[in-house]
Amino acid sequence: MWLRNSLIIILVISVGFSQSILNSNGIGNITSNSDAASIGSSNLGLFSSFRENVSLSNPVTWHNLPFTYLAFDYTFINSIIQDPSVKNSLSRLGSFHFIVPMKKEYAFGLKLTPYLNRHYLLQGPETPYSDPVFDDTLNVQYSASGAGGVNSFEAAFSLPVTSKERIGISFDLLFGSSREVKTTHIDDIGYILKERNLFKGSLFHLYLLSERLKIGKYDFNSYASFSVTIDPISLEQHIYSPFEDATSGQSDYGNYDPWDFPSPSFILASKENNFTDIVEPMDMQLGFDVIDNYVHYQLGWYHWQDNNENASNFSLFKQQLKSSNHFNVSVCKFSQIKKNNVFDNFEYRFGLFLKKDNIISLTSSESSITQKGVSLGIGYQFGPMKNQLDIGYSLSLQDGLQIKNEFIHSFNIGISIGDLWFVKRRQR
Repeated sequence: MWLRNSLIIILVISVGFSQSILNSNGIGNITSNSDAASIGSSNLGLFSSFRENVSLSNPVTWHNLPFTYLAFDYTFINSIIQDPSVKNSLSRLGSFHFIVPMKKEYAFGLKLTPYLNRHYLLQGPETPYSDPVFDDTLNVQYSASGAGGVNSFEAAFSLPVTSKERIGISFDLLFGSSREVKTTHIDDIGYILKERNLFKGSLFHLYLLSERLKIGKYDFNSYASFSVTIDPISLEQHIYSPFEDATSGQSDYGNYDPWDFPSPSFILASKENNFTDIVEPMDMQLGFDVIDNYVHYQLGWYHWQDNNENASNFSLFKQQLKSSNHFNVSVCKFSQIKKNNVFDNFEYRFGLFLKKDNIISLTSSESSITQKGVSLGIGYQFGPMKNQLDIGYSLSLQDGLQIKNEFIHSFNIGISIGDLWFVKRRQR
């Protein structure tokens, strides 16, 4: 019986519907923007989006903050797939920032943001298989799920180069883990294979800002950023022994229990594999910001690519994200320094974006996924330390691979709290 079912497991590999199938490629899907202000304006953190001439994700703008800020965001994502019809949702910590401006010239900060997302849920249709030997019909269904991903912890510093140009540098520590579960259901019994993956790597980032140019009476700011790999992302993989889940995970969520086969006492230790140079990422951004009083008109381009082609070996479909391009047009209206009424405390954001991901595969030719969307955002300043509440929302349509007409709703809420740091107090 075990041998017969094992042969069927090998044969059943079709997938019927998914949650974020792109996240199952390679070791995950690149996470673009993470804070509420950036999501609300469709940009990826390069431009001013948090407030006038400030982006939480760009160190060369941090010196414009009046106080030290602690900021964090939370993200809610809802995915609705039209063909086939599936609804899924996900919530997670979006980002964490600790920023210290110094003498309105320098700035230092720490950032914690998601980098690669490996959350997915794939499930195939229930398919009957006839067994002429035992004169029996078995109902077989295959599923796979993943959770976790890679995070980025960044330490950054910025300083002026001239009166109109600034530079920022940062070192990014990439780390994280993911868990994957592959299950084949044969009638009422599930056969489960689990694995756990640990990731680590590092990047170097360079940020540039020029405020030298003008277009007529309007200020014209130019932004750029570049990143290169210091240590490519490596993988420590733990593969656990497969087992027969007699309760099909209904009461124990796929964990071992006394009714499973083999029993927990006979389960072998996990098999450990170590791989280097799995992903070697690099990215670049260019952006232009035309400023009319407190209104900013922005145009940006972002490019990410993996200089290796090894990640497809660790993907469910032997695919990986090779490159990604993101274009955005944004308009932001920031609150004025001198506020005459409560409405002057609000920030308004609007954006349009187009994203294209290129996927390579070990078994087929290159394919692409396109995503186009619109975003809206609002912020509100309050308190003597200019604390700020931000809300960002984006709606996008994604097509490609096995998915058609996937509508993605992303809602992000952020809070930023200001305080005085490194200020010399007067002696009483």
